[in-house]
Formats: sequence, structure tokens, C-alpha cells
Amino acid sequence: MKATLEQGVAWARRRRPTITLAVASNAPAQIGVTTRLTVASSQIYAVGYDPNSQILEVEFLDKTVYQYQEVPIEIHQAFEAAVSKGQYYNQMIKGEFNAQKL
Repeated sequence: MKATLEQGVAWARRRRPTITLAVASNAPAQIGVTTRLTVASSQIYAVGYDPNSQILEVEFLDKTVYQYQEVPIEIHQAFEAAVSKGQYYNQMIKGEFNAQKL
């Protein structure tokens, strides 16, 4: 048990938080606007938000990153507070905001 605690929980060991870098795309993605932090989720690896530009970035376990534009800070705060990040994402974010795959 002690060894398991010292190693940390599996979802936290997967990767470290990363700074976002957008790849070439046909839409105007903002490069490096958020620092994504890991979250406890079975679908989502990390989330980042920039309140000045209202850009939300969601990184999934498969390393896919989506950038959502014009996301109110209240949505981001509720997303962070949600018990189920995946369920909140599917109900309140996916399909509700302009999105671009990075």
C-alpha cells in the first residue's frame, strides 16, 4: 500500500502538464495561450483556460487537443468543479462552442 501511495495515482503519472503549441491549421488558433493542468478523468487528460481570450483547451487521453473559443469563465469554473469532467464536457462544451483541433 505504501509503495502504491509513493508512486502516485495512475492518472497523475501518465504525463506532466504541457504548454500548448498549435500546429498548422486553416483556422486562426492562438498559439500557446494556456497551460493545461491534469485533471482526474477517465476521458480527459488536461484542461487549460485563458480568461483574457476566453479560450478553453481540452486534451484527451489519446493526446488529441481541442481549442474552444468564446467560452465564458463560468463554464470553465463549472468544468473544473464537475465531479465527472467527461460528462460535463459532453453536455456543456462539445458542440456548444466554436472548436478547432490542434
